Amino acid sequence: DHMAEYIALLGLFAATGGKIGREIYTLMKTEFGEAEEPVPERPSPTAGASGSRAAGARTVVDMTGRSIQVGETVRTVAALSPAAADFAVALGLQVVGRPTDTPEASAPGAKATGPTISPDFNAIAALAPDLVLADAAFHAGRTRDFDRFTYPVFVLKANSYTEVLAALTVLGGATGRDEAAAAAREASQRRCLTPRSSGAPTAWRQARGAARSIICPTGL
Repeated sequence: DHMAEYIALLGLFAATGGKIGREIYTLMKTEFGEAEEPVPERPSPTAGASGSRAAGARTVVDMTGRSIQVGETVRTVAALSPAAADFAVALGLQVVGRPTDTPEASAPGAKATGPTISPDFNAIAALAPDLVLADAAFHAGRTRDFDRFTYPVFVLKANSYTEVLAALTVLGGATGRDEAAAAAREASQRRCLTPRSSGAPTAWRQARGAARSIICPTGL
């Protein structure tokens, strides 16, 4: 008798649970929409962060020919690639945001803002950087997104030794750090002039971690 009562109670519990589950399932259907499961906010892969875009004090041109407005003083930047982070560090800028594929040691204290190929623009906007540094090697097709973003986005090109030197010059001018840019150019040129024991051409390591190697011209 006890066993029969136990099985009957289990049957009642199962039937009651099934009715509750069926009711919830019905209420969650699209045509009813009276119940839904909370879904955490996903990182935004597009530059759709809300907020008004502040007018910059200066207009500068990045390496894709885009005109952007930046503040009179640029101190903090969010880098969207390992190379962009290295350029910022070379000019003495404070990197407040870095991609997850950039070693933390390359930008100590910077917050991770998603991978290079898919930045989290909501996380970047939360940092309120003076400037966002993008990399044409990864982000050349996203300039329309950048134009809509709350903060100015400066796109760098650095796929050759000549472009590396040009990027230092252009970024130095855009951020008011011409002297630091000149020192970084001189350092890279000295490195290229230093012969290697193996006789192979010297490569300037443009970015740490997932870096590209830029081969110095043989005529230097």
